[in-house]
Amino acid sequence: MSDPTPPESPPQEAPAERELVLELNFVPEWARKPPSATAFFNDRPGRRDGAHRGDPRNDRRDQRGSRPAGARPGAARPGSGGGRAPSGRDRDRPQRPERPPPVRPLPLHVRFLPDDRQIGALIKRIRGNQRAYPLNEIVGLFLSNPDACRVKLESTDPAQRLLQCTVCGMIAFDRHSMDTHLTHEHLADFFDIETRTSEPPTGSFVCVAKCGLSGVLLGPPNHNTYAERVDEVYRTSYAHLPLEEYRRQISTHHDEALIAQWKEESRTQKFFRPKGQPAETPALKWGAAVALFLQKHGPSLVKSTAHASLSVALARQVNHPGLAQTLADAWQWECRTPRALTLAIQGALRGRHLEVFRVGTGTRFVTAVPPVPLDPERAIPSIRSVLTHLRQHPGCTRAQLLTELVPGKTSDDPEAAAILSPLRWLVDRGHIIEFFDGTMAVPLAKP
Repeated sequence: MSDPTPPESPPQEAPAERELVLELNFVPEWARKPPSATAFFNDRPGRRDGAHRGDPRNDRRDQRGSRPAGARPGAARPGSGGGRAPSGRDRDRPQRPERPPPVRPLPLHVRFLPDDRQIGALIKRIRGNQRAYPLNEIVGLFLSNPDACRVKLESTDPAQRLLQCTVCGMIAFDRHSMDTHLTHEHLADFFDIETRTSEPPTGSFVCVAKCGLSGVLLGPPNHNTYAERVDEVYRTSYAHLPLEEYRRQISTHHDEALIAQWKEESRTQKFFRPKGQPAETPALKWGAAVALFLQKHGPSLVKSTAHASLSVALARQVNHPGLAQTLADAWQWECRTPRALTLAIQGALRGRHLEVFRVGTGTRFVTAVPPVPLDPERAIPSIRSVLTHLRQHPGCTRAQLLTELVPGKTSDDPEAAAILSPLRWLVDRGHIIEFFDGTMAVPLAKP
């Protein structure tokens, strides 16, 4: 079933900014876009490697005691002393990476709420055409478009509080994760960045370290910039990994071409100067700038709270494994049983004076016009015939109404116009309910 009114042209915006009202022309259930479920949080933007994505299915397999990576049924476990010796073919076979340990969900209560902007646009559309829309389909729009929701988190452990960035609203569960976020996202808000070209490093270097995840050359381990460079790449790109795990991805190469490449790349360096300072103020290297930034501005950019609210689009960028796991589990549960989101949407609609009513004991509908029963015997003849027919044939459309009341007449015929002209008034007063698919019915008085 589809809305007979043509949908507006979608605005040229990012998907997260698209209004749900563009999808009020509901499709049949067989063609409906399924909820994004857990994958929406697992496939988060900004992930730069194949590290553990917090999939609860992986965790459940780990908790059941899955086989070691690369093992086959019946093969001896490592360290058991049994089993056949590996063949040449086994030795040549690439080893699968070890499965990361399961991530424990954090002590948080997570709820998903409709975004105020999306609810406002939805209400505007419902009020504009005065049709009745099924509440479960409206909830389905939010489940199919998670970026139209917000996440509300509340700590269930009094000793554990959330940290939230006062600039963009990002949350973290520990200070290290929050400092990493501030450095990556907001350092440039407080420092002017200057790029300089200098002479290449001098000295004898026999090897150079390389990031195995990005391919970035980190420099010789004995060079005085090596530790700072590792810290910079880790903080800006891989802070969602434990530091020791990231260090294991660093490899050492004795290739003279790579050493020469690192020397050439090292000629270009970035320096940071606090905004508003005169040009003669000495510029700082990255490590010193980060330390000054976190010391001077860090405390004012972070608040400690027991509850926080942020957009789903921002929540998808969370890198803390436990926090990402908790969000993924909560979203999966919401997709299966969207009771909390349904209650939140229903409350938001009623709070803005929309009417939520139930048809019999079945589906609940949302409309801007409260249904008001009207006794056909108290109406004029043209209205009486319409009300009586709809009582006897609920669910018919305007075209069906004309066909059955004035057979053979077109909508331009005076007899047909006499039937159609009072319809708008009846819908505006709530004496007739016009549903999203063009069907109509009359509200019945309660016995």
